[in-house]
Amino acid sequence: MMLRRLALPIAPLCLLAACDPAPREAQAAPAAAWSAARAAPALSHALNRGASPAAAVVDGAGTLHAVFAADTDHDGWADLLQYARLDSAGWSAPVPLAGGGPLAEAPQLAIGGDGTLHLLWYAHTGTASPPGIPTELMHRALDGGRWSEPRVLYREPLPAGIPDLSLSAATGPDGAVEVLFQAQGRGIGHLTLRGRSASAPEFLDHDGRMTAFASAPAGRPLQLAYIGEAVSPLRPSAENDVFVRPLRSRLAWPDVEVHSVARRYSHFPQMVEDGDGGWHLFWLEDTDGDVFPEALFHAVSRDGRNWGDAEDVTPAALRGGVFYRAAVVRGAGGRIHVVLRHTRDPGKGDGLYAFTMEGDAPSPLATLAAPGQLGGGDAQLVPDARHGRVIALWRGTDGTVRWVTHGG
Repeated sequence: MMLRRLALPIAPLCLLAACDPAPREAQAAPAAAWSAARAAPALSHALNRGASPAAAVVDGAGTLHAVFAADTDHDGWADLLQYARLDSAGWSAPVPLAGGGPLAEAPQLAIGGDGTLHLLWYAHTGTASPPGIPTELMHRALDGGRWSEPRVLYREPLPAGIPDLSLSAATGPDGAVEVLFQAQGRGIGHLTLRGRSASAPEFLDHDGRMTAFASAPAGRPLQLAYIGEAVSPLRPSAENDVFVRPLRSRLAWPDVEVHSVARRYSHFPQMVEDGDGGWHLFWLEDTDGDVFPEALFHAVSRDGRNWGDAEDVTPAALRGGVFYRAAVVRGAGGRIHVVLRHTRDPGKGDGLYAFTMEGDAPSPLATLAAPGQLGGGDAQLVPDARHGRVIALWRGTDGTVRWVTHGG
Protein backbone atom coordinates (compact mmCIF):
# COMPACT_ATOMS: atom_id res chain seq x y z
CA MET A 1 0.00 0.00 0.00
CA MET A 2 1.38 3.37 -0.98
CA LEU A 3 0.02 5.89 1.54
CA ARG A 4 1.47 9.13 2.89
CA ARG A 5 1.38 9.27 6.70
CA LEU A 6 1.24 12.06 9.26
CA ALA A 7 1.69 11.99 13.01
CA LEU A 8 -0.93 10.16 15.08
CA PRO A 9 -1.03 11.34 18.71
CA ILE A 10 -2.64 8.49 20.67
CA ALA A 11 -2.04 7.16 24.16
CA PRO A 12 0.21 4.10 24.56
CA LEU A 13 -1.74 0.85 24.39
CA CYS A 14 1.09 -1.58 25.11
CA LEU A 15 0.39 -3.82 28.12
CA LEU A 16 3.37 -5.47 29.74
CA ALA A 17 1.94 -8.95 29.54
CA ALA A 18 1.05 -8.60 25.87
CA CYS A 19 4.09 -6.84 24.42
CA ASP A 20 6.65 -8.76 22.41
CA PRO A 21 10.37 -8.08 22.93
CA ALA A 22 10.78 -8.55 19.15
CA PRO A 23 12.94 -11.72 19.15
CA ARG A 24 15.03 -12.09 16.03
CA GLU A 25 14.98 -15.11 13.78
CA ALA A 26 17.32 -16.16 11.01
CA GLN A 27 16.06 -15.39 7.51
CA ALA A 28 15.66 -18.25 5.08
CA ALA A 29 18.02 -16.51 2.65
CA PRO A 30 19.29 -13.12 3.85
CA ALA A 31 19.80 -10.44 1.22
CA ALA A 32 21.51 -7.08 1.45
CA ALA A 33 19.60 -4.40 3.42
CA TRP A 34 16.70 -6.61 4.63
CA SER A 35 16.82 -7.28 8.35
CA ALA A 36 16.47 -10.68 9.93
CA ALA A 37 12.85 -11.59 10.59
CA ARG A 38 11.41 -10.74 14.00
CA ALA A 39 8.64 -12.79 15.58
CA ALA A 40 5.71 -11.61 17.71
CA PRO A 41 4.74 -14.72 19.71
CA ALA A 42 2.74 -12.95 22.44
CA LEU A 43 0.74 -10.95 19.89
CA SER A 44 0.21 -14.07 17.79
CA HIS A 45 -1.09 -16.00 20.81
CA ALA A 46 -3.42 -13.15 21.74
CA LEU A 47 -4.73 -13.20 18.17
CA ASN A 48 -5.44 -16.93 18.59
CA ARG A 49 -2.83 -17.69 15.88
CA GLY A 50 -5.51 -17.68 13.21
CA ALA A 51 -5.40 -13.99 12.32
CA SER A 52 -3.35 -12.53 9.47
CA PRO A 53 -2.18 -8.95 8.83
CA ALA A 54 -4.84 -7.41 6.58
CA ALA A 55 -3.96 -3.69 6.63
CA ALA A 56 -1.09 -1.59 7.94
CA VAL A 57 0.15 1.99 8.01
CA VAL A 58 3.04 3.86 9.65
CA ASP A 59 2.46 7.31 11.14
CA GLY A 60 4.84 10.26 11.21
CA ALA A 61 6.30 9.14 14.54
CA GLY A 62 7.31 5.76 13.07
CA THR A 63 4.60 3.74 14.84
CA LEU A 64 3.20 0.83 12.85
CA HIS A 65 -0.60 0.44 13.05
CA ALA A 66 -1.95 -2.91 11.89
CA VAL A 67 -5.31 -4.65 11.56
CA PHE A 68 -5.50 -8.44 11.67
CA ALA A 69 -8.35 -10.42 10.12
CA ALA A 70 -9.59 -13.82 11.29
CA ASP A 71 -12.17 -16.32 10.06
CA THR A 72 -13.64 -17.50 13.35
CA ASP A 73 -16.50 -19.53 11.90
CA HIS A 74 -14.27 -21.20 9.27
CA ASP A 75 -16.53 -20.38 6.32
CA GLY A 76 -13.69 -18.95 4.20
CA TRP A 77 -14.47 -15.28 4.94
CA ALA A 78 -12.98 -12.99 7.58
CA ASP A 79 -15.46 -12.03 10.30
CA LEU A 80 -13.21 -10.54 13.02
CA LEU A 81 -10.89 -7.52 12.83
CA GLN A 82 -8.40 -6.71 15.60
CA TYR A 83 -6.06 -3.74 15.92
CA ALA A 84 -2.54 -3.60 17.38
CA ARG A 85 0.35 -1.20 17.06
CA LEU A 86 4.13 -1.60 17.13
CA ASP A 87 6.39 1.07 18.62
CA SER A 88 9.65 1.14 20.58
CA ALA A 89 7.95 -0.68 23.48
CA GLY A 90 6.85 -3.58 21.29
CA TRP A 91 3.42 -4.74 20.17
CA SER A 92 0.32 -3.60 21.98
CA ALA A 93 -2.41 -5.96 23.10
CA PRO A 94 -4.90 -6.53 20.25
CA VAL A 95 -8.22 -4.69 20.41
CA PRO A 96 -11.29 -6.09 18.59
CA LEU A 97 -12.84 -3.53 16.23
CA ALA A 98 -15.26 -5.50 14.04
CA GLY A 99 -16.99 -8.79 14.68
CA GLY A 100 -20.23 -10.44 15.61
CA GLY A 101 -21.48 -10.62 12.03
CA PRO A 102 -20.82 -13.00 9.15
CA LEU A 103 -18.32 -10.73 7.39
CA ALA A 104 -15.52 -8.23 8.08
CA GLU A 105 -13.48 -8.18 4.88
CA ALA A 106 -10.94 -6.11 2.90
CA PRO A 107 -9.92 -3.67 5.69
CA GLN A 108 -8.03 -0.50 4.83
CA LEU A 109 -6.13 1.94 7.08
CA ALA A 110 -5.26 5.56 6.35
CA ILE A 111 -4.17 8.55 8.45
CA GLY A 112 -5.66 11.98 7.74
CA GLY A 113 -3.80 15.26 7.91
CA ASP A 114 -5.25 15.89 11.38
CA GLY A 115 -3.75 12.64 12.72
CA THR A 116 -6.99 10.65 12.74
CA LEU A 117 -6.55 6.95 11.97
CA HIS A 118 -9.34 5.64 9.73
CA LEU A 119 -10.37 1.99 9.42
CA LEU A 120 -12.70 0.92 6.62
CA TRP A 121 -14.06 -2.54 5.81
CA TYR A 122 -16.91 -4.42 4.15
CA ALA A 123 -19.67 -6.02 6.24
CA HIS A 124 -22.85 -7.98 5.57
CA THR A 125 -26.32 -7.58 7.06
CA GLY A 126 -29.68 -8.81 5.83
CA THR A 127 -30.51 -11.81 3.71
CA ALA A 128 -30.75 -10.43 0.15
CA SER A 129 -27.25 -11.68 -0.75
CA PRO A 130 -25.21 -14.64 0.58
CA PRO A 131 -23.30 -14.01 3.84
CA GLY A 132 -20.00 -13.99 1.95
CA ILE A 133 -21.04 -10.98 -0.18
CA PRO A 134 -20.85 -7.54 1.50
CA THR A 135 -23.77 -5.17 1.68
CA GLU A 136 -22.20 -2.22 3.59
CA LEU A 137 -19.02 -0.15 3.71
CA MET A 138 -18.14 0.40 7.39
CA HIS A 139 -15.92 2.96 9.17
CA ARG A 140 -14.31 3.58 12.54
CA ALA A 141 -11.89 6.38 13.48
CA LEU A 142 -9.22 6.61 16.20
CA ASP A 143 -8.32 10.02 17.63
CA GLY A 144 -7.55 11.12 21.15
CA GLY A 145 -6.86 7.46 22.05
CA ARG A 146 -10.49 6.35 21.49
CA TRP A 147 -12.20 4.56 18.62
CA SER A 148 -15.49 5.87 17.31
CA GLU A 149 -18.48 3.55 17.08
CA PRO A 150 -18.91 1.60 13.82
CA ARG A 151 -21.00 3.40 11.22
CA VAL A 152 -22.24 2.67 7.72
CA LEU A 153 -20.79 4.93 4.99
CA TYR A 154 -22.50 3.18 2.09
CA ARG A 155 -25.23 0.55 1.87
CA GLU A 156 -25.66 -1.21 -1.47
CA PRO A 157 -29.31 -0.86 -2.53
CA LEU A 158 -29.27 -3.69 -5.08
CA PRO A 159 -29.98 -7.21 -3.79
CA ALA A 160 -26.82 -8.63 -5.39
CA GLY A 161 -24.73 -6.83 -2.77
CA ILE A 162 -21.04 -6.00 -3.41
CA PRO A 163 -19.44 -9.15 -4.89
CA ASP A 164 -16.13 -7.38 -5.65
CA LEU A 165 -14.10 -6.74 -2.49
CA SER A 166 -11.94 -3.94 -3.96
CA LEU A 167 -11.48 -1.19 -1.37
CA SER A 168 -8.79 1.53 -1.28
CA ALA A 169 -7.99 4.46 1.01
CA ALA A 170 -5.22 7.07 0.89
CA THR A 171 -4.47 10.56 2.18
CA GLY A 172 -4.85 13.26 -0.46
CA PRO A 173 -2.84 16.46 -0.91
CA ASP A 174 -5.20 18.44 1.35
CA GLY A 175 -5.02 15.93 4.22
CA ALA A 176 -8.43 14.37 3.59
CA VAL A 177 -8.69 10.61 3.26
CA GLU A 178 -10.04 9.52 -0.11
CA VAL A 179 -11.89 6.19 -0.33
CA LEU A 180 -12.73 4.05 -3.36
CA PHE A 181 -15.23 1.21 -3.06
CA GLN A 182 -17.32 -1.03 -5.29
CA ALA A 183 -20.93 -0.39 -6.24
CA GLN A 184 -23.35 -2.20 -8.51
CA GLY A 185 -23.75 -0.70 -11.98
CA ARG A 186 -22.73 2.90 -11.19
CA GLY A 187 -18.98 2.85 -11.56
CA ILE A 188 -16.32 2.96 -8.86
CA GLY A 189 -17.69 4.52 -5.66
CA HIS A 190 -15.83 7.45 -4.08
CA LEU A 191 -16.16 9.42 -0.84
CA THR A 192 -13.97 11.68 1.29
CA LEU A 193 -13.27 11.57 5.06
CA ARG A 194 -12.30 14.67 7.06
CA GLY A 195 -11.92 13.89 10.73
CA ARG A 196 -15.07 11.95 11.57
CA SER A 197 -17.13 13.54 8.78
CA ALA A 198 -17.79 11.74 5.51
CA SER A 199 -18.98 13.14 2.20
CA ALA A 200 -21.91 11.63 0.32
CA PRO A 201 -20.85 8.83 -2.05
CA GLU A 202 -20.16 9.74 -5.66
CA PHE A 203 -19.49 7.39 -8.56
CA LEU A 204 -16.76 7.54 -11.17
CA ASP A 205 -17.82 7.18 -14.77
CA HIS A 206 -16.12 3.83 -15.38
CA ASP A 207 -16.40 0.44 -13.76
CA GLY A 208 -13.27 -1.20 -12.47
CA ARG A 209 -11.84 -3.41 -9.78
CA MET A 210 -8.58 -4.12 -7.95
CA THR A 211 -8.28 -0.39 -7.32
CA ALA A 212 -5.04 1.00 -5.88
CA PHE A 213 -3.99 4.55 -4.98
CA ALA A 214 -0.60 6.17 -5.45
CA SER A 215 0.25 9.48 -3.81
CA ALA A 216 1.08 12.30 -6.20
CA PRO A 217 3.62 15.12 -5.75
CA ALA A 218 2.56 17.93 -3.42
CA GLY A 219 -0.53 19.77 -4.60
CA ARG A 220 -1.45 17.22 -7.27
CA PRO A 221 -4.42 14.83 -7.09
CA LEU A 222 -4.00 11.23 -6.04
CA GLN A 223 -3.42 8.77 -8.86
CA LEU A 224 -5.58 5.69 -9.30
CA ALA A 225 -4.69 2.41 -11.00
CA TYR A 226 -7.28 -0.28 -11.60
CA ILE A 227 -8.36 -3.18 -13.77
CA GLY A 228 -11.02 -1.96 -16.18
CA GLU A 229 -14.32 -3.63 -16.94
CA ALA A 230 -16.91 -1.50 -18.73
CA VAL A 231 -15.32 1.26 -20.83
CA SER A 232 -18.19 2.71 -22.87
CA PRO A 233 -21.52 1.69 -24.42
CA LEU A 234 -19.62 1.00 -27.65
CA ARG A 235 -16.96 -1.05 -25.90
CA PRO A 236 -18.65 -2.74 -22.96
CA SER A 237 -15.67 -4.84 -21.92
CA ALA A 238 -12.08 -3.84 -21.20
CA GLU A 239 -11.05 -7.49 -21.03
CA ASN A 240 -9.35 -6.97 -17.67
CA ASP A 241 -6.83 -4.39 -18.91
CA VAL A 242 -4.77 -1.93 -16.83
CA PHE A 243 -5.96 1.68 -16.52
CA VAL A 244 -4.73 4.76 -14.64
CA ARG A 245 -6.30 8.17 -13.96
CA PRO A 246 -5.98 11.06 -11.53
CA LEU A 247 -8.72 11.33 -8.94
CA ARG A 248 -11.03 14.34 -9.39
CA SER A 249 -9.75 15.10 -12.91
CA ARG A 250 -12.29 13.37 -15.11
CA LEU A 251 -12.91 16.30 -17.46
CA ALA A 252 -9.31 17.47 -17.91
CA TRP A 253 -7.77 14.01 -18.15
CA PRO A 254 -9.69 10.86 -19.05
CA ASP A 255 -8.62 7.34 -18.23
CA VAL A 256 -5.41 6.07 -19.79
CA GLU A 257 -5.29 2.44 -20.88
CA VAL A 258 -1.72 1.43 -20.10
CA HIS A 259 -1.83 -2.20 -21.12
CA SER A 260 -4.17 -4.33 -23.21
CA VAL A 261 -3.62 -7.77 -24.73
CA ALA A 262 -6.58 -9.68 -26.11
CA ARG A 263 -7.66 -12.78 -24.17
CA ARG A 264 -5.21 -12.15 -21.35
CA TYR A 265 -5.90 -11.00 -17.81
CA SER A 266 -4.08 -8.45 -15.66
CA HIS A 267 -4.30 -8.37 -11.86
CA PHE A 268 -3.61 -6.09 -8.87
CA PRO A 269 -1.93 -2.98 -10.34
CA GLN A 270 0.33 -0.97 -8.04
CA MET A 271 1.45 2.56 -8.96
CA VAL A 272 4.23 4.56 -7.30
CA GLU A 273 6.07 7.85 -7.90
CA ASP A 274 9.87 7.55 -7.81
CA GLY A 275 10.78 10.96 -6.36
CA ASP A 276 12.15 12.34 -9.64
CA GLY A 277 8.77 12.97 -11.22
CA GLY A 278 8.49 9.55 -12.86
CA TRP A 279 5.70 7.02 -12.37
CA HIS A 280 6.11 3.26 -12.14
CA LEU A 281 3.24 0.83 -12.60
CA PHE A 282 3.53 -2.84 -11.66
CA TRP A 283 0.91 -5.54 -12.09
CA LEU A 284 0.55 -9.32 -12.25
CA GLU A 285 0.01 -10.65 -15.76
CA ASP A 286 -1.59 -13.78 -17.17
CA THR A 287 0.72 -14.61 -20.06
CA ASP A 288 -0.96 -17.74 -21.44
CA GLY A 289 -4.68 -16.93 -21.22
CA ASP A 290 -5.49 -19.23 -18.30
CA VAL A 291 -6.43 -16.24 -16.03
CA PHE A 292 -3.79 -17.09 -13.39
CA PRO A 293 -0.86 -14.58 -13.37
CA GLU A 294 2.54 -16.10 -14.07
CA ALA A 295 4.53 -12.88 -14.48
CA LEU A 296 5.23 -9.45 -13.01
CA PHE A 297 4.96 -6.59 -15.52
CA HIS A 298 6.24 -3.00 -15.26
CA ALA A 299 5.63 0.22 -17.21
CA VAL A 300 7.09 3.73 -16.78
CA SER A 301 5.72 7.22 -17.41
CA ARG A 302 7.17 10.70 -16.93
CA ASP A 303 3.80 12.43 -16.59
CA GLY A 304 1.36 9.67 -15.57
CA ARG A 305 -0.46 9.99 -18.89
CA ASN A 306 1.94 8.74 -21.58
CA TRP A 307 3.24 5.27 -20.78
CA GLY A 308 6.01 3.19 -22.26
CA ASP A 309 5.59 -0.42 -23.30
CA ALA A 310 5.00 -3.03 -20.63
CA GLU A 311 8.09 -5.02 -19.67
CA ASP A 312 8.21 -8.44 -18.07
CA VAL A 313 10.34 -7.99 -14.93
CA THR A 314 9.65 -11.37 -13.34
CA PRO A 315 12.67 -12.36 -11.24
CA ALA A 316 14.43 -15.33 -12.86
CA ALA A 317 14.12 -17.41 -9.69
CA LEU A 318 10.32 -17.00 -9.72
CA ARG A 319 9.59 -17.96 -13.32
CA GLY A 320 7.08 -20.77 -13.33
CA GLY A 321 4.24 -21.11 -10.85
CA VAL A 322 1.71 -18.45 -9.96
CA PHE A 323 1.85 -14.99 -8.34
CA TYR A 324 -0.95 -14.27 -5.88
CA ARG A 325 -0.15 -10.72 -4.81
CA ALA A 326 2.29 -7.86 -5.37
CA ALA A 327 2.87 -4.89 -3.06
CA VAL A 328 4.94 -1.87 -4.13
CA VAL A 329 6.02 1.21 -2.13
CA ARG A 330 8.58 3.98 -2.43
CA GLY A 331 11.29 4.03 0.21
CA ALA A 332 14.22 6.27 1.08
CA GLY A 333 16.14 7.83 -1.79
CA GLY A 334 13.37 7.11 -4.29
CA ARG A 335 14.07 3.38 -4.24
CA ILE A 336 11.06 1.25 -5.12
CA HIS A 337 10.44 -1.88 -3.06
CA VAL A 338 8.45 -4.82 -4.39
CA VAL A 339 7.16 -7.77 -2.34
CA LEU A 340 5.65 -10.81 -4.08
CA ARG A 341 3.58 -13.77 -2.89
CA HIS A 342 4.38 -16.70 -5.18
CA THR A 343 3.87 -20.42 -5.35
CA ARG A 344 5.86 -22.77 -7.53
CA ASP A 345 3.00 -25.27 -7.55
CA PRO A 346 -0.47 -24.21 -6.26
CA GLY A 347 -1.34 -26.08 -3.10
CA LYS A 348 2.30 -26.92 -2.32
CA GLY A 349 3.13 -23.87 -0.19
CA ASP A 350 3.66 -20.15 -0.85
CA GLY A 351 6.78 -18.06 -0.41
CA LEU A 352 7.31 -14.33 0.15
CA TYR A 353 10.01 -12.56 -1.86
CA ALA A 354 11.31 -9.02 -2.25
CA PHE A 355 13.51 -6.92 -4.48
CA THR A 356 14.35 -3.23 -4.81
CA MET A 357 14.55 -1.08 -7.90
CA GLU A 358 16.82 1.95 -8.04
CA GLY A 359 16.56 3.35 -11.53
CA ASP A 360 15.98 0.42 -13.87
CA ALA A 361 18.20 -2.06 -12.05
CA PRO A 362 16.54 -4.57 -9.69
CA SER A 363 18.43 -5.85 -6.69
CA PRO A 364 19.02 -9.57 -6.08
CA LEU A 365 15.88 -11.37 -4.93
CA ALA A 366 15.48 -11.78 -1.16
CA THR A 367 13.46 -14.60 0.38
CA LEU A 368 11.48 -13.23 3.32
CA ALA A 369 9.51 -16.43 3.91
CA ALA A 370 10.58 -19.67 2.24
CA PRO A 371 8.06 -21.77 0.29
CA GLY A 372 5.71 -23.48 2.72
CA GLN A 373 6.48 -20.99 5.52
CA LEU A 374 4.06 -18.23 4.49
CA GLY A 375 0.64 -18.45 6.11
CA GLY A 376 -2.73 -17.26 4.86
CA GLY A 377 -3.77 -13.68 4.23
CA ASP A 378 -1.92 -10.89 2.45
CA ALA A 379 1.52 -9.70 3.50
CA GLN A 380 1.68 -5.95 4.19
CA LEU A 381 4.38 -3.58 2.87
CA VAL A 382 4.42 -0.02 4.23
CA PRO A 383 6.87 2.91 4.18
CA ASP A 384 8.21 4.40 7.42
CA ALA A 385 9.36 7.90 6.48
CA ARG A 386 10.41 8.77 10.04
CA HIS A 387 13.09 6.06 10.09
CA GLY A 388 13.85 6.00 6.35
CA ARG A 389 12.78 2.38 5.91
CA VAL A 390 10.00 0.09 4.75
CA ILE A 391 8.37 -2.68 6.77
CA ALA A 392 7.01 -6.02 5.54
CA LEU A 393 4.59 -7.87 7.83
CA TRP A 394 3.08 -11.35 7.45
CA ARG A 395 1.87 -14.49 9.25
CA GLY A 396 3.77 -17.75 9.04
CA THR A 397 2.26 -21.20 8.62
CA ASP A 398 2.95 -21.74 12.34
CA GLY A 399 0.53 -18.91 13.15
CA THR A 400 3.25 -16.48 14.26
CA VAL A 401 3.27 -12.88 13.05
CA ARG A 402 6.67 -11.78 11.68
CA TRP A 403 8.14 -8.64 10.18
CA VAL A 404 11.32 -7.39 8.53
CA THR A 405 12.65 -3.95 7.65
CA HIS A 406 14.68 -2.53 4.77
CA GLY A 407 16.82 0.57 5.36
CA GLY A 408 16.86 2.79 8.41
